[in-house]
Amino acid sequence: IGPSVPCCRCRIADAQPGEHGYPEGELQIKGDNVMMGYYNNPEANEAAFTEDGWFRTGDVAYKDEDGYVYITGRMKSVIVLENGKNVFPEEIEEYLSGIELIAESAVIGRQKEGESEVLLTALVYPDATKFEEGATQEQMQEAIQQKINELNKTLPTYKHIKVLELRDTEFEKTTSRKIKRHLLK
Repeated sequence: IGPSVPCCRCRIADAQPGEHGYPEGELQIKGDNVMMGYYNNPEANEAAFTEDGWFRTGDVAYKDEDGYVYITGRMKSVIVLENGKNVFPEEIEEYLSGIELIAESAVIGRQKEGESEVLLTALVYPDATKFEEGATQEQMQEAIQQKINELNKTLPTYKHIKVLELRDTEFEKTTSRKIKRHLLK
C-alpha cells in the first residue's frame, strides 16, 4: 500500500517472523487523520485502540526497510493450521483468480468430522463460459482440480489446497460485491 502519509505513523504490532523476510503482525496507525474514537462507547474504543492510542486496523502486514507497508491478510480471516502456520485465504484466492476456469472462489479451513487436521478447502464457482457446452460437474471438477494441482506446485506445502468443492451458484455478497465470508462453512 506504500509508505505512511506525512500526517500518519504506522507500526507492526505483535510481529512474528514472516515469509517475506520481515516481521509480520497487525498494522496499527496513529495520526491526525485517524478517528478520535467512538462517541460514548468505551467498549468499542477499547477494542479499536491500544492502551497507548494506536488504532487497530485488523490487517496483517509487514514493513520493508524503505518504509513501504504490505498488507498480507485480515486477522479475522486467518486460518491457523495444526503446525502453527498461518494462511491468509485472500492470498490463496488471489492465486485462484488467475485460473480462467474459475469465476469466483473462497478459501476456508475445514476439519473432517472427528479429525483435528485443518484442510485448506477451495470453494469454487466455475466460469461456465470457459467450458464446452454441456460439460458435466465432473468434467469441470477435473479440469479445475488439474489447474489447482499446477498451482500447488508453486506454493509452499502448507499452503496447498487439499479439497476442491464446486458450487452451482454464485457466492452471497455485500453491496460492495465482497463475498460474505461469515456465511461459509
